[in-house]
Amino acid sequence: MTISRPKLVGPPPAHVTALVGSAGLGKTWATQQWTLQNGTRHVFELPLHRGPFEIRLNVSPTFSPSQFGLTDTRTLGVQVSFG
Repeated sequence: MTISRPKLVGPPPAHVTALVGSAGLGKTWATQQWTLQNGTRHVFELPLHRGPFEIRLNVSPTFSPSQFGLTDTRTLGVQVSFG
């Protein structure tokens, strides 16, 4: 899983926690943390097991581009891709 953030001026770094575990069973197999700077990306290599699983992401702080002079009012954190 890759997390990234475009090159932005203003928002603070994003503190990201990724957890992977059994879907619906509440068992966590691994937890990883990373602080993502603007204009960078990071690859989490999470261990997967057979059967259903889920990945949970916590991103803090989030931001709105409108706080930094843009018109976009959405609340954003990081961009995520799976490969």
